[in-house]
Amino acid sequence: PKLKVCFAHGGGAFPYTVGRISHGFNVRPDLCAVDNKVDPRKYLGSFYTDSLVHDRGALRLLTSVIGEVS
Repeated sequence: PKLKVCFAHGGGAFPYTVGRISHGFNVRPDLCAVDNKVDPRKYLGSFYTDSLVHDRGALRLLTSVIGEVS
């Protein structure tokens, strides 16, 4: 529960797949091989990314999905 994960380059594909992961968890629990009742979005505070995306739109999406840390 205390594990912190950092993805380089704006999180790569991770910010774009959060919705898919959450949707699968809620709609197709038969495909999730875990005994966990917590929506994956609740764990976003354990993930960090850098902001090296070189694009304002990508940075806006990244901060809207992952959030900001000052």
